[in-house]
Amino acid sequence: MRSLLEKKLSIDQKTTLEIADNVLEAFIKVDKYSHGSRSLEAIIQTSDIVPGKAFSASCINTSCLEMYVDKTFNDYLREEYEKGESNKD
Repeated sequence: MRSLLEKKLSIDQKTTLEIADNVLEAFIKVDKYSHGSRSLEAIIQTSDIVPGKAFSASCINTSCLEMYVDKTFNDYLREEYEKGESNKD
């Protein structure tokens, strides 16, 4: 995942990347990638990630996720959002 992000963002190994916990959890804990590492690469390539900004759930193009991962990926992405919403009460 790190090397795919380095390639997309044109950064080197020394650059610090900030990745939201729920995004990292989604990539690590998803039950299945439909096409293996190619699915991981496709998700990263279609994400709107900007160098110097955090890689958050809002960066991910969710419209085509079902081609690459099962629904648990979205569940992990929403988890942090729902936690944040419940903390506002």
